[in-house]
Amino acid sequence: MPGSHSMHGRLQREGWSTFWYDTGTFSEYAGVIYVSGANTACAYISGWIEVGDTNYSHDPYRLCMPGVG
Repeated sequence: MPGSHSMHGRLQREGWSTFWYDTGTFSEYAGVIYVSGANTACAYISGWIEVGDTNYSHDPYRLCMPGVG
């Protein structure tokens, strides 16, 4: 998808009340996100991207290391 798009990403580690997020208009994806302690707790990630008049979103997705959660 060439061009700049409005995007939002949110990440939260299981058991934490705080979360990390970023929102803005971006032309590139940043890449890797490191979650401290994710080897002992699952993390939840969600977000959306707007392309033209269409908004693509995803409900929180649970990510766990093998043997965790």
